[in-house]
Amino acid sequence: MTDSPPSRRQPPSTPHHPSARTAQRPTPDKDQIALLEPFERLGLDRIALVSTPAQADQACDALVSASAWGFDTESKPTFVQGETSDGPHIVQLATLERAWVFQLHDPGCRARVAELLALRGVTKAGFGLGDDTKRIQHKLGVQPADVLELNTVFRQRGYRKDMGVKGAVAVLFNRRFIKSKKAATSNWANARLTEAQLVYAANDAWAALRVSSKKVAAAATELRQTRTGDLELRTLPSDFPHWLGRSRALRQHLANCPLELVHAHCIGQRGLHYAHLAAQGQGAPLVVSPAIAFGL
Repeated sequence: MTDSPPSRRQPPSTPHHPSARTAQRPTPDKDQIALLEPFERLGLDRIALVSTPAQADQACDALVSASAWGFDTESKPTFVQGETSDGPHIVQLATLERAWVFQLHDPGCRARVAELLALRGVTKAGFGLGDDTKRIQHKLGVQPADVLELNTVFRQRGYRKDMGVKGAVAVLFNRRFIKSKKAATSNWANARLTEAQLVYAANDAWAALRVSSKKVAAAATELRQTRTGDLELRTLPSDFPHWLGRSRALRQHLANCPLELVHAHCIGQRGLHYAHLAAQGQGAPLVVSPAIAFGL
């Protein structure tokens, strides 16, 4: 017997949830952040400097097992009007356990970094990545894949246009993220980086991943359980950022949950029914995002 589509007479009812984008959420200012306790940092024992192809191969082996990385770059600053930067000079990637600072002097090391950044299926989360990705395209010849701009995520949730890592850490962790101005304006093109530079660069990427991971964990708690006909669904709020519906990290977080995950935008019941059958045939749960229906 084949499954018949649900009747059109009873379309699924989706509760309306007011959009968070319409309400501005308060962001702590510099003075408020200065009063907070410091955010934890990676020490040098959890930071690896990568400058050769062999070291890059070791870093790749460790990184590819993760579902998401913190991502950032650093370039030698320019102080003369009209001077063009030839950066980035380093690329930072981090997991929740450690971070790698890749120097880009060696062609073999650059090639490994290009492969990592072009890798699909791994979220690369960071703040202010617009210039970073443009420079990477120019220098490494690749378009970084699955890049998550965290400033956009916070803006979609009602915060100011550019939250930045300091504001995000203050909001999510109630802690003060420490950034050294001296390290920020140092020469990142030097063949030998200082310990202060390594700590600065690594923690920029690591903190971005901590922020991203916190948002993913929050997503799982915001799922709403409902029922459409004989289908039991877990529904994302209608104002939830669309990237979370496609997040590999969120899928892993829900890996042990037998329920389907559905984005709470208008979804036709007939289309949902057939998408569910297709996913069922693959023995997989169903994910439906605003314009996407696919099995995990």
